[in-house]
Order: sequence, then structure tokens, then C-alpha cells
Amino acid sequence: MAFLKWRYERAAFSLLEILLVVAVGSVFILASLKVYSTIRDSNYVNEQAKMILLLKEASFSLYSNYTNFTGLNNAALISNGYVPDEYVIIGSNIDTPSGDRFTVDSTSSFGTGVAVRIRIHRYEGDLCGPLILAVAKDPDLIRVQLPVDSIIIEANGEDAITPSEVIRCKEVTNPDTQGIHFVFMR
Repeated sequence: MAFLKWRYERAAFSLLEILLVVAVGSVFILASLKVYSTIRDSNYVNEQAKMILLLKEASFSLYSNYTNFTGLNNAALISNGYVPDEYVIIGSNIDTPSGDRFTVDSTSSFGTGVAVRIRIHRYEGDLCGPLILAVAKDPDLIRVQLPVDSIIIEANGEDAITPSEVIRCKEVTNPDTQGIHFVFMR
């Protein structure tokens, strides 16, 4: 009978034990959500930076025998097979599976067609700064232009763009239509 009495008294958990388990479980769930979000954002930035640099290299390769990039556009890259198959091509648009759109052309800001301009539209606005910093590691990058007040960030060599310079990304109100312009020169 003493055994049954002891078992009856310990048959359930106390309220304190249950609350402790719920609290620990909540901490683990919240931590895993933060880790997932960080990894997802990092993968997004890496994917977009990789695509921008791929388009830059494709442009440089396609126009390697020319002194400038006059006539460079999405259609030229697509027709010459420089756009990977996993990217969605609708007409002359280059879209990523996540829905971002890229436009490639030449710019005459530094002379007739001597620089490649790659614009990304429909990007995740909160990741504008990390994306610029990821692309800024490329030594061929000479300028980044944000759509807000036509802000121009000059990039003269690796690590020339700092986090304090990309803080204006927060002012971009509509990343669907306001693209970031990356300008490269060989």
C-alpha cells in the first residue's frame, strides 16, 4: 500500500516543472528561428552577389575582343548562352527563381560604353546593404548607385565601400521598381 501511495503522489508533474520545460522549449524554438532567418538571408545575398558577378564576367568574356561594351544587353548575353539554365528568361528579362530581375547594359558615364552596368530589381530591401558589401569585394566594381536621391557610392578598390556608406539603403521605399546599379570597369 505504501508503494501505491508514493506512486499516486508523484503521478503528475508540478506546475513549476511544466513551466520550466515550456520555457526551455520556447528558447530553443526562438533560437532556431533566428538561425534559420540568418542562414536564409545569407544564402539570398550570396546567390544574388554570385549572379551579379557571373553577369559581369559573362559581359567581360563576351566583349573580350572589343575596346568597349557598346551594344551589351540582356539579349546579347542570353543569345550567346551566358545565362545559366536555372534562371528564368522571359523575353529578354533575366529573373532568378526567387523573383529578382537583372538588367545588363553598358554605360557611358566614363566614356562611350567602357563600363558594364548591372541593375537588380525586385530584391529584398532589407538585404540591400549586405548585397552591396558582398559585391564590393570585386576589384572591378567602380560605382554603386542607389535609387534614393541618385546616391552614388564610389568603389575604388577592395573594401572601399564600408557599412556606414550603405546605411542609405534603408531609404529605398520600393525595391520592386527602384533597382541598385552596379558599375564595373575592366
